[in-house]
Amino acid sequence: MSSLPEATRGLIVTVGAQAEQVRFTMDRVKPGYVAFLGTETPQCKEQIDALVQYSGIAATRTKVYLVPDEPGAVGQLAAHCLEAVHWLRDTCGVPVEAITIDATGGRKWMSASAIMVATHLGVELAYVDVAFVNGRPDPGSMQLVGLGNVYDRLNPPAWADAVQHYNNYEYRAAAERFAALRSRDLVMDSLAHTLLELANFADRFDRFQACGGEVQLELERIAAGLRQVGDSKAEFRPLFSLAEELERLGANLSSIVVDRPDRGLAALLLLSGDRHLDRGLPEAGVLLYYRVLELAEQVWLREGWEFDVTNPDWGKLPQEVVEAFRERYPGAEQVSLVQGYVLLHLLGHEAVACLGHEHKGQWRPDFEGALEVRNLMVWEHGFRPVTSEAARKLRGWAVKIAEKLCGMTEEEMQQRYGIPAIPETSLWAGAAAGQ
Repeated sequence: MSSLPEATRGLIVTVGAQAEQVRFTMDRVKPGYVAFLGTETPQCKEQIDALVQYSGIAATRTKVYLVPDEPGAVGQLAAHCLEAVHWLRDTCGVPVEAITIDATGGRKWMSASAIMVATHLGVELAYVDVAFVNGRPDPGSMQLVGLGNVYDRLNPPAWADAVQHYNNYEYRAAAERFAALRSRDLVMDSLAHTLLELANFADRFDRFQACGGEVQLELERIAAGLRQVGDSKAEFRPLFSLAEELERLGANLSSIVVDRPDRGLAALLLLSGDRHLDRGLPEAGVLLYYRVLELAEQVWLREGWEFDVTNPDWGKLPQEVVEAFRERYPGAEQVSLVQGYVLLHLLGHEAVACLGHEHKGQWRPDFEGALEVRNLMVWEHGFRPVTSEAARKLRGWAVKIAEKLCGMTEEEMQQRYGIPAIPETSLWAGAAAGQ
């Protein structure tokens, strides 16, 4: 049952010729508002009048809905049950998560109708389990059993599978699974739709296809959807933290455009490389890590000396540096990655001071050996397969250089620009644990 204060709880009950179970439910739920669903028979009206008096709740906080005592009235009762939910939510201000429908009493067709509405709207169901003695319910055996929502119980493993794919950075596979989880239950359908949007965004973002000012608006819209779901059901409250992380990511990505975009891009390249490596794609990780090293070299040369390695203007550099470079690399017109770092060393750039060593009178970058994995891979100049070990060796240098370029630690880059994971909720955590 809801853990919210009593005054904010709402109860909808079906009532028949006996009221013991309804009184038991009211004693346990302690609602601030009650809607009674019954038939137009004198016995049912009498029970409802007694229950209203027993509840001690003001008349303005109760509603009575009556239908003919015949199975054909099942549609009318469903309509009244829906009306009761709207009365509690919209007029009384009771959150959906604080509404309980107890369909124990009354005719079987009445219970079936109320259960159908509860399931459709995602409202919590309850049932009074009791033993009968001489045809009468035994008060000492009564138990109020929370049934949750039927749709919540249909496919927790499928939810767990979708969330696991997302948290393993397999965003496209996660999107396919969230799309298959669309439901008639309004809250669950909204959750599936919102997480589908999140997985589609993450897939585009991971491939550098989500950029520009619209990213912040998109993430804010997704965050609003998550908050709406969290407001509807208490078990989804952990999604509030995900909403906050997405809003923060949107703001940080927006600031990249105006605040040193090259440094933000380096962080995004590094984190994307990590995601590719973690999901078993070391080749893609190597190319992204290599691009981090390349970008840092280009930024430092451009900012310090307006020198473009793709179109070198040697007149922008000190003559003695140009002569030293050409003595080492005679005839070189274009500047390779290693040569660019050698050039930065000759220029005395402080960022590369601890990135290399002297070998036979010449400075060489320490990461030079780690580049072999990129140069000999099939996607570049060779046929050597890429191992995770070799990719992680290059990653180590990409992290060190990205930290120098961005002016923040690896952990800070993850906090600012990482795609947040979906937190655990009771719906998929139990299924993932095999419960």
